[in-house]
Amino acid sequence: MAVSQRQKSIVQKIVLNTNYSLKETPKNISNNPNTANNTIQQVNSAKDSPAAKKEITKTHDGAAKTGFIFGILGIVLAIIIVGILFALAGLVISIIGLKSKKYHTLAIIGLLLCIIGIIVFWGVIDLIIVALFSGI
Repeated sequence: MAVSQRQKSIVQKIVLNTNYSLKETPKNISNNPNTANNTIQQVNSAKDSPAAKKEITKTHDGAAKTGFIFGILGIVLAIIIVGILFALAGLVISIIGLKSKKYHTLAIIGLLLCIIGIIVFWGVIDLIIVALFSGI
């Protein structure tokens, strides 16, 4: 496979400027643009390393816990307008947390709590609207 000089320099810039936030980075990355294909293979092997998978799992574990907490806050604060913000944010974060192996159940519970928080919020809004238009 023929790689042009421009493609090699683009790959080199991407590889050298990318921060994967991994504890384990590719070793012996050369600054020579002629080794672009080798560098790509090293980066891909680093992304598939056990350290990289552990970092990703930690991220999903945190998302599962955060989604659960936001779900609780969404229900508790559903009486005031702020509750919908926690419920919607918790819904998105819980969906991300579903990828966690360790806290998968907690992510599901957080997802359900967020949905309940949204329903309670809309119920409160409906009661306010009815009260305003019925003259109570």
